Amino acid sequence: MDRKINITFLLLLSFFSAKAQLPPLEGVTLDDLLNSGTAQEVQKTTTSSGVFFSVAPPQQATLRTALAQKIILDRSVDFADLRNFYREEFITNHDYFEQALTDLYLASNKNQFENHEALRSKVLELRDHYDEVFVGILNASYQTVNYNIEDNEDPNNGFVYVDESLVPVEGQEQFIDYHTTVISPLKKRVKGNVITFRFAPHLFYNVGKEIAHIEVDFGNGSTQTIYEDGDFSQETFSVSDLPSGEVFQHYTVTYTDSTQVSFKSQLDVLKNDAFASSAKIVSTRTRDGWHQSQYPFQGYEETSPDYAEIEYRIFFADDNLTQKLHKPIFILDGFDPEDDRRIHRDDYISFGLDPDKDTPIYEKMNYKNSQGKEDNLVKTLQAKGYDVIICNFPTHRKGLAEGRPKVIKTIFGNLSPFCIDLFPCYELEPHTKGGADYVERNALGLVSFIQETNEKLQTNGSTEKLVVMGPSMGGVISRYALAYMEKKQAETGNEIWNHNTKIWVSMDAPHLGANIPIGIQAAVYLAKNDSPGASDSYNNQLKSITAQQFLINQHKSGSTYHHLNYSYMNGKVNEQGFEGWGESGSSFYQQFYKNLYNNGLPGSKGFPQQVERSLAIVNGDITGQSINYDGEETLYIRGYNRMCVILGLVCTDVHVATLGVRNLPSQGNTAQISKFYKAFIGTKTTKGRNESHRGNPDTWAGGYNDTFDVLANETKDSAEERQWFHIVNTSFFGTKVNNYSVATNKHTHSFIPSVSALALNNPKRNWGESLVKDIWEDEGNLTPFDNYITPNNNESHIMLSKANVNWLLAELDENPIDGKQFKFIYNRTFKSNTQSRYLFGNILVAGKDNDVNVEPNATVHLVAKNKIVFNKGFKAEIGANFKAEINEDSEDTFVSVADHPKQELLTFSEDEETVLISNFKKDLSLGEDVETTSGLFYPNPNQGIFTLQNIYNLQKIEIYNFDGQIVYQQFVFIDRQVDVSFLPTGMYILKLTKNGLEKTVNIVIKH
Repeated sequence: MDRKINITFLLLLSFFSAKAQLPPLEGVTLDDLLNSGTAQEVQKTTTSSGVFFSVAPPQQATLRTALAQKIILDRSVDFADLRNFYREEFITNHDYFEQALTDLYLASNKNQFENHEALRSKVLELRDHYDEVFVGILNASYQTVNYNIEDNEDPNNGFVYVDESLVPVEGQEQFIDYHTTVISPLKKRVKGNVITFRFAPHLFYNVGKEIAHIEVDFGNGSTQTIYEDGDFSQETFSVSDLPSGEVFQHYTVTYTDSTQVSFKSQLDVLKNDAFASSAKIVSTRTRDGWHQSQYPFQGYEETSPDYAEIEYRIFFADDNLTQKLHKPIFILDGFDPEDDRRIHRDDYISFGLDPDKDTPIYEKMNYKNSQGKEDNLVKTLQAKGYDVIICNFPTHRKGLAEGRPKVIKTIFGNLSPFCIDLFPCYELEPHTKGGADYVERNALGLVSFIQETNEKLQTNGSTEKLVVMGPSMGGVISRYALAYMEKKQAETGNEIWNHNTKIWVSMDAPHLGANIPIGIQAAVYLAKNDSPGASDSYNNQLKSITAQQFLINQHKSGSTYHHLNYSYMNGKVNEQGFEGWGESGSSFYQQFYKNLYNNGLPGSKGFPQQVERSLAIVNGDITGQSINYDGEETLYIRGYNRMCVILGLVCTDVHVATLGVRNLPSQGNTAQISKFYKAFIGTKTTKGRNESHRGNPDTWAGGYNDTFDVLANETKDSAEERQWFHIVNTSFFGTKVNNYSVATNKHTHSFIPSVSALALNNPKRNWGESLVKDIWEDEGNLTPFDNYITPNNNESHIMLSKANVNWLLAELDENPIDGKQFKFIYNRTFKSNTQSRYLFGNILVAGKDNDVNVEPNATVHLVAKNKIVFNKGFKAEIGANFKAEINEDSEDTFVSVADHPKQELLTFSEDEETVLISNFKKDLSLGEDVETTSGLFYPNPNQGIFTLQNIYNLQKIEIYNFDGQIVYQQFVFIDRQVDVSFLPTGMYILKLTKNGLEKTVNIVIKH
């Protein structure tokens, strides 16, 4: 019935159909539409023939004056969704209060209230008072525009949209009135057995409906009156019986008109006795400590030097009963600007915090062992006799404090008298965020800690050498530290600089830089003025010191937010091997990589030379397997608010917000990379041009990150923050918009390119191309590492697997194995009446001038677990018995019944075509009428339209994506031409079935 009424109404107003939706005009704000765009009112008349509008006399000046005095929520992005505060039963906290205050500040045209930065400045006096917290009160009356942006003819509209103007309708309410009171502690966490809540007039934002009375239960079950008769009953309330963990405060607000509302806020409380109980959780076979560097470093834009600090825990070896350091292996933390990542899961539990808040360093070392069961590298190393030292780079006070105790803070006690992550403050000066500080400073901290550790080894009578393992940022920190010590020892001859390191392990580290898609960076920037969470993410993470040092493409607006400043893009310096290509990137990027590559012994390029083995674990693919493709839409989220009329009986979801991200386009092209839309405010977009000679950073093979999932989950208020380099601390739309539609989510993006993790000596190449040729032609000059392991496919950044753990353990046992993931077959003739069988993870067959030929009656069987790649030069003659298959149970072994000599070198031609069998079980069998792997179709690459060479006896063609999903099938063949232009740009697998035989080849579609 309701649907029929709406359709009838639309028909009656069909003459307005051309103006039926408010377009997202770029740069148009609500004030533009309401002030300059409301020159006249419209009178609505209802007759038996329908509803009509007529122009009423103008009242522009009066209306403008009235509008200027209004607090109109539509002027802001309304991340807090204040109008639904009570209906959705939101639980307020520090983050929500900041967002709500910022929304109202923008809603008032910045004439009333204040933003989150001003609020933070008012609470700084309690920054280091861990047992005290200010409480903010936001009591506000405001309005929203009575206009359905998706239906200009909605009979309840207070405006109509005519000639790009909102025109008020006579007799209709133009605005809807709301009132909301929000009360919240203005810290995230407090610590102590007695917590003091402080109220202050300067933190009471009071505009509109008057409050008569406020009562609160602070979380101990006792109700107290905090406000009455226009004043606070007292300004401090000390509460001694709060539990540890998440504590909820219950408020009841009574207004002078006798109406009443109730709601809750939340605060993390850590009681002193939580430290005592925590010792029961963590094994007694551990020891905690804190090291302050002896060596200062002055940052590029700092006026004075500062000292790094390291928080550590030793997990002693299973056979180390004395708990004296004997055989140490260091594992360093990576990028962690807010120091959210603790050392062990028990640390969260002992603090009464959510153990799933972030994956602790210890659990980052989880992997599946040879039996397919969950295991942990720390436990494995302990069983092998190693004392594992996990190092965290914490937030700490700047400078070297005279008389400060050696151990200033452990996880369980002796807390330092300054701001750290566990306690509620904003980490302003004079504090250093160790998890995102200058790499050089943290490296000097590691230098100092290595010296202390070597002294302990001597004292304990140990002759063992160190093993240093650096995941991600830790890989670059350890590289700098070890090379620095070698340089200092050469300069001084002092044995104190001997790092005494046997093995250095770099684990998916950004030796040539890292990538966060510029579209993500631009999207966060577009939202940062409206969201404290986005602002913190942009300023504290994307623009943190370490991010500026590492990111190859860094966001900086050009003349407006619509464009980029390209001087901050395509980071590279000559020292890395880019001579002749020019230097570019941010000043921090260029300065850092010059420092990194000029460090160490002469000619070392900043890599340690006096370790016995330098190793690299790479999480990126080396065969050119891209992550997504050029210009692809990687994230698209639409937000809706539910609008109800007729006593709430008729409701519809109205589109009010959009967040969109795209990859950079192909080299030399410009395209939109981000979009941010909010109803009444309009659309903000950013365009980006790809000027990189190295291809597209957003699609490079490499260790990937799940930032798109993070954005999508945060938008939907997911509590999980799983990523190593997380972008958004609070919701992009928060819990604030009623409903979301995630239309596109590519989940992951290239983060540490394979070329960067390998630190190629000659990086002047397309980083998206295969490295197989280079690896197999390598004579020791490809990379500075003595050995490295690469995966079968792109993996999650710093992921440990059965393969790379077994490879590492073999190195530690001084029985190294080749980490290259291909068995190579080349320059071979398989003779008649011989049998050969290969079993390996990946198999590479033939190449230019290194042909492989299978003679009649020869039997060759290839079995791979992941990939078989055939290059030009492979031929199976008529009568050959040749079979290649993917078998998930194959082992990395080689078996050959026949004896065939091997050649030492394989060369490729630049225009080589390859056949790739990957990711799903299949057989490739060659019979009498199929002799080679080439000449099946043309052209390749193509734009989605290709021609088959011969369709005679062709029974079926199938096209698969690289997830093994079928995307096209054809069974009837009249025309040789195949049109799959609907498929997006990318690499696919074409499978042909002919005379009962199957043939599988790569197909590349480029639009």
